[in-house]
Amino acid sequence: MWIAGECILLSDVVNLMKGTTAVHWYVGDVEFIGGVPTYLVDSTDDEPICLSWRLLTEVSRELPQVLDGRFLGSLHPLDLPHVSAILGHEYLDISGVYIEAFDSGSWRIIFTEDALDDGAFRAELAKLLLRDTTGSSGLSGS
Repeated sequence: MWIAGECILLSDVVNLMKGTTAVHWYVGDVEFIGGVPTYLVDSTDDEPICLSWRLLTEVSRELPQVLDGRFLGSLHPLDLPHVSAILGHEYLDISGVYIEAFDSGSWRIIFTEDALDDGAFRAELAKLLLRDTTGSSGLSGS
């Protein structure tokens, strides 16, 4: 997705999640442009990486552009086979947030009401989408 000639980045999407209660984040397979962020260096191709919210926000700022990728936020720790099943089959059977990037510019976000307030999410999304008409600089921000 592009707004005002700028690609929506993972940091923009993470910014939409400001009020999330999901504290356990899992990163599945991710293809991106740029160097490997320090937190993803030790990853294996087959196993998701668990990150805190703080680390996810840091990683999101380090990735210039996500081409394809899946991210899962959960209110409670999950075993890795369950995480892999959710990331592999694109369903959300837990309280949490599922984020998918595909084709270098499209995002899909699924969440449960106990993991993210719908009104707060929509308000942040409106700010992002209005960026095109307001001409303000930068997509991320309050």
